Amino acid sequence: MIPDERTCQYFITIAREKNISRAARSLYISQPTLSRFLTGLEKELGTPLFIRNNGILSPTPAGELFFQYITGLKGMESRFSNDLSSLLLPQKQTLRIGAGSITSPFLPEKVFPILHREYPDVELSLTEDIHVHLLSRMEKGELDLSVLVASGADTLSNRFVKVLARAPRLFIISRSHPLASLVACPEENSIKNPQKFSLHHLENQTLVSGVPGQKICEDISQIITKYRLNNLSLVPVQNRKTNIAMAECGLAIAFLPAIYVTKPENHPDLLYLYSDDPLAQWCMTVRHKNSRLTPIERRFIDLASAVFSGKEPV
Repeated sequence: MIPDERTCQYFITIAREKNISRAARSLYISQPTLSRFLTGLEKELGTPLFIRNNGILSPTPAGELFFQYITGLKGMESRFSNDLSSLLLPQKQTLRIGAGSITSPFLPEKVFPILHREYPDVELSLTEDIHVHLLSRMEKGELDLSVLVASGADTLSNRFVKVLARAPRLFIISRSHPLASLVACPEENSIKNPQKFSLHHLENQTLVSGVPGQKICEDISQIITKYRLNNLSLVPVQNRKTNIAMAECGLAIAFLPAIYVTKPENHPDLLYLYSDDPLAQWCMTVRHKNSRLTPIERRFIDLASAVFSGKEPV
């Protein structure tokens, strides 16, 4: 038999209260009515469901089996109701983006507002973390796309990669810094017209390094190893604005990609130097290979590409 809702409710209450009178009061029915119900149920099933001992009811093996059966049915009914609701209700899509501490501020400022307007039903999630952790989260399926800064030394052949922009690392110095003498035409120097220099000039200088785990630290480590810059002093700073402020004050050399300095007109006292070796790099989005991009993911890549190429996203 498949018990109805009333049968399940009455039987479960009796089993819980272990007494007909208490169960009847809990159900707001009379004791004779509940007794007749139990007698009729046992007759229908062809077996006693409880042992009666001085008013205390203990389930027989058949009673325990029936209890397990109907509670299982109740659980299945609840799961079916939840699953059906999930199927019928529209599901809110989420786009999970990862980015480093330097790239992440540009996304909610320039990219997310456009995506919110064009895809109002999609929730946008931004996770800020270091390079290696973002790759790990990608592997675990915790992120849909990540905006990473990479160089020729990075191996990402097993992932979908879309290059957003290419630019060399810039060394940013104050016009009063000793290395300013390397700039032949300071009046023509700008973020779009930096001057190339040799990394040997970093000997005995102070350089903003970033904090351990950031991609910038990997690049600086390559520089120190290759050029044996044992006397190079490093100052760990995470915030991009602090890096630039230290350069403006002449306290250190800031080491940043050109694509991240979006308002060079606000820094008239800075000069820009660059070196290609070993700093060739690009900004890109990464996703697992063979993963099909959704329309909003394609749109995100287009907008991010514009932002990190120095254009206004539209």
